[in-house]
Amino acid sequence: MHEGGDAAHFANVRQPSPLFSQERVPTSIPCAENQSMFLDNLVGVAAWLARYAYSKDGQVIPWELIEKEIQTMHTYKIFRLTALCSTVMYERKLYEVPEAELTTEALFCSCGCH
Repeated sequence: MHEGGDAAHFANVRQPSPLFSQERVPTSIPCAENQSMFLDNLVGVAAWLARYAYSKDGQVIPWELIEKEIQTMHTYKIFRLTALCSTVMYERKLYEVPEAELTTEALFCSCGCH
């Protein structure tokens, strides 16, 4: 699912030069990973699993198994989401720094950690 999200992202992005492919929006890592992470997380949503997830034999996954996975993994998913959000928030603040002021110090202090 993750690679499908990457393909969807790059199929819908215009980038004037491949030299800038990892430096700025729309192809920076957090931005490019948006669709990938969406698809990664979609397959873990209980409603999606209950509707679309089947065993090799065509059996629906029992709701009790889905519920157990949610109870077991919920806390870890919150930690992961917090880490992903902090990366995106840092990058947004970094991109707000005018190019003329973009220095090594700005790279490390754009998050307000003076």
